[in-house]
Amino acid sequence: MKQSGGALVAAYVLGFLVPAESCTARVAYGVTNCVVMSICLLSLILFYKGPYPWHINLLLILGLFISGVTVWLTLVILPRTDLPSAVVFP
Repeated sequence: MKQSGGALVAAYVLGFLVPAESCTARVAYGVTNCVVMSICLLSLILFYKGPYPWHINLLLILGLFISGVTVWLTLVILPRTDLPSAVVFP
């Protein structure tokens, strides 16, 4: 349920559902990566000791780390710079 709701939010923010209403590229990538980060975090919390191999947890941790860094860059670091959104996200 969480993944479906998150995917719906990400699709809306990226402009797939309503093409005329979309956010800036920075906000769209930030929100989408927040969804990925929350899915990875909830999967780790709920299914940490699941019946699947150990490398699945490693992939979830890697996804959590990469999406967290991307959220930090798009929503915290890049707004402080003078670069326009088109330069960073063509």
